[in-house]
Amino acid sequence: MKNAQRTIVNRTSQNDTKSWLIVYWSTFFGRRLNLHERWKKGECPVPCEITSNQSRASEADGLVIHARDPIGRPPVESVPWILQIRENPIYTPVLKDAKFMSKFNFLKSYRLDSDFPDPSVKLPNLTPPTPFKNKGGFIMAALSNCEPVRTEYMRQLMKFVQV
Repeated sequence: MKNAQRTIVNRTSQNDTKSWLIVYWSTFFGRRLNLHERWKKGECPVPCEITSNQSRASEADGLVIHARDPIGRPPVESVPWILQIRENPIYTPVLKDAKFMSKFNFLKSYRLDSDFPDPSVKLPNLTPPTPFKNKGGFIMAALSNCEPVRTEYMRQLMKFVQV
């Protein structure tokens, strides 16, 4: 991963006018996307373009592979591979395949600590959180896919605080 990151840093400092090309290689839940967007410098740290046109893979600066559609791996291994995931990892079996996962340099996910954060919803402008010692009232929990681990966590939490 460090080599790919170093390549991106060096490319930015040496030539910030070259447009970067990111090819969305895989399907998205079985559907081929029709992507073609460009951003000028200022809208993106470098001028960049994203496309789903697989015939441009040989000129790509990065390839995006959707974790739920890992079929048809790109033929180009000399550029960074970017894993995209928007689902709970428990529902994405390919994440357990160490050999396959070792090919990826970056992560594009709903997680804000990923290389390319891609939240599922637009984040609101938030005020800083209230310090814990100043909080009062109840805890509100909202869960989706109420799997056993999440449900048990809530049961345990409710032993100590009102939810």
